[in-house]
Amino acid sequence: MEKKQNQEIGPRLLPLSFCFLMLALSGILFGIYTFRQISWLKTQIHLQQKVIGTLQSGNGAQRVEEASSNPGSETARVRRNAPDVCSCNGPPGPKGKRGKKGARGVIGFPGRRGPQGPPGPPGSATSESIHLVGDGRRLRNTRPLIYNWAVKHKKGSIKYHSDTGRIEVKKTGYYFIYSQMFYYDGTAFQMGHYTYVNQDKVLESLGSVVSDLRKYNTKYHGGVFLLRANDTLSVRIPYSKTYYMDREGSFFGAFLVHE
Repeated sequence: MEKKQNQEIGPRLLPLSFCFLMLALSGILFGIYTFRQISWLKTQIHLQQKVIGTLQSGNGAQRVEEASSNPGSETARVRRNAPDVCSCNGPPGPKGKRGKKGARGVIGFPGRRGPQGPPGPPGSATSESIHLVGDGRRLRNTRPLIYNWAVKHKKGSIKYHSDTGRIEVKKTGYYFIYSQMFYYDGTAFQMGHYTYVNQDKVLESLGSVVSDLRKYNTKYHGGVFLLRANDTLSVRIPYSKTYYMDREGSFFGAFLVHE
């Protein structure tokens, strides 16, 4: 009885065993296929990384072209297996934000000294100048024009007329004109003097008299003026009539600055 039952179970287990065997074979084949696909993907990823590294180097484009020209190279094989993609450039992106201002650089060394320039034009061949000083007397003058001068220095064609107290220039140009007077009068309410070019007043000095005991004072002025040939210069006093023609305290003159 038991032997008969075993004979009946045997044929039933045969199909079931066959199914299990087929399932096992399918699993083994699927595992082999999956392993090969994963290996292929790893190889492709590795090749792509090598291509990207080559492109990022300084001469990457040249290396890629050289590798592509070799049919057996890895780059050529990757290009053959890569899908078709668009290589055109897209529209430019938005403008980025302006970066921060960089640190100020180190000041460089001074440059070499340049060559010496050409010499300037020659100066005036003749110098025009005159300096008059007081004749040393204390005077009470009723005339406004001062003529008590003595020639201390004179050079060039410029002249001094002692009878009128006037300086006369003979050469046109720009002259520095100056004058100073030493006042010695405690009765006038003001002290001062003017310098004239011809009949035009060009310089002026004024001051107040403190008292009869404090009556000594000096006033100076000077400036540059364009003078024509035969122009005259003179010193005049409008208020005080008493003055000291000291050689160091009272003086008058002019000199040519440039033509």
